[in-house]
Amino acid sequence: MHALFMLGLFALGPQTREPTPVTPERVAQAVAELKSGLAASKPEERRAAIVTNSEVVDPAVVELIAKGLRDADTTVREAAAEALRFARHPAALTALSDALKRERKSDKDPAWHAKLLKCVGQHQSESAVALLAEKPLQHADASIDEAQILALGNTRSRAGVEALFGMMRSASREEIQKSMPNLRLALMVATGVDHGLSQDAWTAWWNTNKAKFAPPREMPALPLEMLNRWNGYWGLEYVRPREKKRDERGNDPERGK
Repeated sequence: MHALFMLGLFALGPQTREPTPVTPERVAQAVAELKSGLAASKPEERRAAIVTNSEVVDPAVVELIAKGLRDADTTVREAAAEALRFARHPAALTALSDALKRERKSDKDPAWHAKLLKCVGQHQSESAVALLAEKPLQHADASIDEAQILALGNTRSRAGVEALFGMMRSASREEIQKSMPNLRLALMVATGVDHGLSQDAWTAWWNTNKAKFAPPREMPALPLEMLNRWNGYWGLEYVRPREKKRDERGNDPERGK
């Protein structure tokens, strides 16, 4: 077992936005602006109403923003999805989950499908695992498979890990190998160990450890490149490489090397 002790970022908090206290007057203003804006004929006005009021995390506001998920205009739908993606409220996750279920039934827009998987995954909710795990690796568009895998890893739950290993049993070895870079990253985050791109090594580790497995309480350390890929996908901060101290540098003209 290769535990992760490499450069990384520890103890990530929730990835949704911390609700800030808002006055009843601000909530009323947001509700009024959303009702008026979403009724506008121009998509840019509907989108602006959502973006302007996305920081108000309140049930009445979330309910109105969720209406944007059904808008005919792509930019309005995406604005609503982004607002709900970072809104730390159960109603936001419910609205996104319902939109994902609708998209799965229609199966018309791969980019929207992947977006909704990502937005649901941003909430890091173990309750969403069953929804996220539906039809594993059965999509023609690779972005959907990526979103599905990384969203399951982002739950950082036992159920999410079990679903990821279930994926490894759901397709041919050739298909699994195409997704191993994503599976490896998701499993590293969710388990705190690394077995590279070997499906057999990961499976052997799981068979040995699944009975007593519990997800790590803190975000495992990751190699910098993988950490920044993970953080970039979830809208978190990038981590810059630490500058070497002078006595660690090679080819330093001031030291004659």
